[in-house]
Amino acid sequence: MAANNWQVGVPYTLDLNGQPFFTQPGGAGTAVFPTQQNGPWADYPVPGLVINEYSPWWAPPCGHAIKNYKLIPEYDYTTNKQVMLVCCNICTLVVQAMNFDDAYDAQNFPIIIG
Repeated sequence: MAANNWQVGVPYTLDLNGQPFFTQPGGAGTAVFPTQQNGPWADYPVPGLVINEYSPWWAPPCGHAIKNYKLIPEYDYTTNKQVMLVCCNICTLVVQAMNFDDAYDAQNFPIIIG
């Protein structure tokens, strides 16, 4: 039996154009690096201006600030069903694997397709 090439809590892919980019030193379900800085930094670059990179609508466990999820169709070899991976759109950390047919159901999952 084939094994899944994805796991919940782990980035779907850790590379960028074939080169390693994201790392997850703490293991599955922990922060992924690099990530946005959690400010705010007052007075940078000019006095009175506040900069904050981290202002999410949704905050997956990877630590990235995202405003929408990335949906990746995959196959689950343990259940022999097609699934939709709900991922961080920056590092592709798999937040959830859901039934493929439910992925675009706006009535039951409005956050995902909103």
